[in-house]
Amino acid sequence: MVDLSEGGMSFALADYRGIDDGTRLVVEVTIGGAELQLAAAVVRIGDVPSGEVAVAVRFTGLTPKIEDQLRREVFALQAQQRARGVA
Repeated sequence: MVDLSEGGMSFALADYRGIDDGTRLVVEVTIGGAELQLAAAVVRIGDVPSGEVAVAVRFTGLTPKIEDQLRREVFALQAQQRARGVA
């Protein structure tokens, strides 16, 4: 995972054949120690310097409980970054 927000995430792939803008997929994310499978739609694909491809997705059909879990995780990650002086 490269980036996580309440509304989606981005990640890098070595092989993205069959994935285009609008492709629907399920992403697996560990949030608070729990493995979640989240429905998502691809919103952007782009090259990264490593030679991989960055894929950005928008989460779809999230329940309020999952939205709350994501929100807490994003806040926790932001707090960690601030403590390290990254953000």
